[in-house]
Amino acid sequence: MSHVVLVHGAWAGSWVWDTVTEPLTAAGHTPHALSLPGVGRWADRDVTLDDVAGHVAEYVAGLEGTVFVVGHSGGGIVATQVAEMMPDRVAGVAYVAGMMLPSGVDFGQLCDGLGLEPP
Repeated sequence: MSHVVLVHGAWAGSWVWDTVTEPLTAAGHTPHALSLPGVGRWADRDVTLDDVAGHVAEYVAGLEGTVFVVGHSGGGIVATQVAEMMPDRVAGVAYVAGMMLPSGVDFGQLCDGLGLEPP
């Protein structure tokens, strides 16, 4: 059995994984659909990639056994960051239409460079 930590993308929430958790459980895995800083109860403050990755890394650190991290959309950036922070704890990373950026570049830097504004 392995833990599958599900990281939602920007402007989403843990609910995006609702249709995936049951099949993962049926396949013998333990899914963990996280709510990330910047969403819900955290929505009233600014958060950085380090804040979000730190939140996920702290969660992963509390799990025993094999851990896989799955990132959707902007959550792919977080999944990569966590895997780089914890190579001894993260056995693999999967991307569902996930974004990947070069190490050291965050989503805000990407948006600024492209002149994008959040919706």
